[in-house]
Parts: sequence; C-alpha cells; structure tokens
Amino acid sequence: MHMQSLTEDGSPSILRVLAGLLIAPVVPALLMYLGQVLIGGLGTYQMALFILMFGLPLSLVVGLPTYFLGLKHVSRAWPFACIGAVIGLMGYGLFVALTQSNPVYTNDLRMALLKNTASLGVLGLTCGGLSGLAFWYVVVRSSR
Repeated sequence: MHMQSLTEDGSPSILRVLAGLLIAPVVPALLMYLGQVLIGGLGTYQMALFILMFGLPLSLVVGLPTYFLGLKHVSRAWPFACIGAVIGLMGYGLFVALTQSNPVYTNDLRMALLKNTASLGVLGLTCGGLSGLAFWYVVVRSSR
C-alpha cells in the first residue's frame, strides 16, 4: 500500500503526518534500547519505555498543533530538530517547575536535585531533536 504523499495544495497528506507523529518518538526509544543492550545490564528496556511513555503523548498533544500552526510548509530539517528539542525539554521543564512550586523543597535540596537530574534534560533535548528529524524525514523528505 502506497501512502499518498501530497495533497492538492502541495503539503504532506494527513496520513503521512500521523505516521510521522507515531514513528518519531519510536526512533530515539529504539536507539536508547539498542545502546542499553550493547552496554548490558538489567532492565535494558526501561528507559526506552520511559521515552515512549512521554514521547507519544507529547508528539500528539504538542507536535500535531506545532506542525499545523508553524511547520506545515517548511522543508528544511533544522526547524524540525529545534522544535523537537524544545518539545523534548518540556518534560524536564515541568519537573523543574514542580520543584519551584513545592514548598517541601528547600533551596539547597532543589539545587542538589537539579544538579543530579540535569542529564534528564540533556536526554530530553537529544531525544526530542532526534524525534523532530525522524518526523521531518517521514513527512517532508520522503514526500518529495
């Protein structure tokens, strides 16, 4: 079955967009899983499931409107990677906001927690950027 690439106005079809939204979070999760299998250890699938658990809803809730409101007629890859990275950082941003709004966290505890979890922000940034590139490849690049 061949997916229709473009609509009459030259933009990618809605089926291609939905396929891109579903495939995009799978790419960094698969890479994380393969990396953890190569390194070895117990629970190699846990981080990949974590990425999918947050990536799929963010892809649909934030990625879909972002695409239709701003990226529908963009053909270069870097805007998709940048927007994907911002979406990937949203989860870490919510975590930081929760520590700011919760009176249980003292300033020292908040700083220690943020220092020890900064790698989660880098992970979100990287996974989001990879998801944005995967979305671009499925929706824009392969429809040319």
